Amino acid sequence: MARPLAYLRQKNFANYDVARKFSTLAQDEQIVRTGVQTKTLPRALHVYGALVRRDIVDPEIRDRILSQEAAFESLHSPADVYELALFLFSERQWQTLAKVLPTCLRQLTRGEQRGPLRLVADLAYLTAHRLRVANQEMVAAPIKLELAKLAGHLDQNQLRFHRACDDFLAHPWREDRLLLVRAVRSYEPYFSLRGLRSLYRRPDPEQQNTFSPSIKIAQKSAHQAVVLVACDKRYFETYAQRFVASVEELRLPLGVHLHCVGFTPEPRGWLANCGLSHEPLPSFLASSDLPDRYRNTYFAAARFLVLEELLASYGYIWVSDIDGKVTPTIQDAPTGSVNLHSAVRKFMGKKLPMELISAANVGVRADDGGRVFAAYLRQYLLQGIQEGLEPVWYLDQNALFCAWQDLKNKIEIQTDLPPFFRQTGNWSLSQGRAMKLDTPSD
Repeated sequence: MARPLAYLRQKNFANYDVARKFSTLAQDEQIVRTGVQTKTLPRALHVYGALVRRDIVDPEIRDRILSQEAAFESLHSPADVYELALFLFSERQWQTLAKVLPTCLRQLTRGEQRGPLRLVADLAYLTAHRLRVANQEMVAAPIKLELAKLAGHLDQNQLRFHRACDDFLAHPWREDRLLLVRAVRSYEPYFSLRGLRSLYRRPDPEQQNTFSPSIKIAQKSAHQAVVLVACDKRYFETYAQRFVASVEELRLPLGVHLHCVGFTPEPRGWLANCGLSHEPLPSFLASSDLPDRYRNTYFAAARFLVLEELLASYGYIWVSDIDGKVTPTIQDAPTGSVNLHSAVRKFMGKKLPMELISAANVGVRADDGGRVFAAYLRQYLLQGIQEGLEPVWYLDQNALFCAWQDLKNKIEIQTDLPPFFRQTGNWSLSQGRAMKLDTPSD
């Protein structure tokens, strides 16, 4: 039975105008999804993609496509291979993508219908990158080779961006990220690579910000150590009570502080011991025409915007996400002013800046170093907001990376600590929120 997208909201298909233009079914108003209409692989791919662009995932068509993996390499039409590539990306099937993408790239350079070559070239680069992170360089090699062969067909700014990413990975401990910052200013990449557009040189503490959130602290937790999460009303109603209960179940001297954006929660019994703060929805997010991803970027940033102010009320703050579960490892607060529960040093040279630090696994102590870190994050985020909140999801993670890179020799920052937060589910298009509402097993 077809169902609406719950969590990823067109993440892999419909963010790109070129995808709509290239799909042979994108303009169909009458789409028949069953029986003979989707028996052939090409038809199933196009119908699935057209439905996703309307906010619908059809599990039956998805399963039908997956059952025909043996026929993937028999596709010849550029439009068919293109839809297959998007489908496989939405399923996070990196190894199968590695087999399909070289053919897809070649086909998109032939004849009059070259198709969305730039988009697929970014998808190819991203796929090779993800395989490299997973130590599967040999699987990624054919993709890199095909990209090199097609360099003459690609936009020079795109090539410069790919090379800048390669340079960052080859020289991970270089202090200056200027090459990558410049490259992403002259080229607007696709998929998660787009998140690098919120990578800046460093925030200017003297810059006058046109926006500053109007935050009101309504209630403080009695605990000196708290888990800080931020949410809008929808996430509050869906996850907040479960999250608070999961922290209380640990029976630790640990509270929860909820920062609410765009609403003030009504009194409820389970909120009695929580810290609470709130702010109105910023006016630049109020338009009903604004895509959800802009609001989501701000909601992710809001917890770090309020962090500096809350350090005056608490001794230690664990910054996390509301749509998951903290683990018992949270009882052992490390000694650093800032503690990053991500394998930063382990993956330097393998991951890009926005991939290195989990924004849901950050600990900050209320000392001089912690306050310097929080002030840096706030200024960085305000700079990003002032530039238009263009990137999706990664503004906060880029802020954390840059804060670590710029401050690691000035304040005590510990990294590569075990995570204290876990989230059920995965990032495939057909799954997400329903799995996140399942209670993670210990």
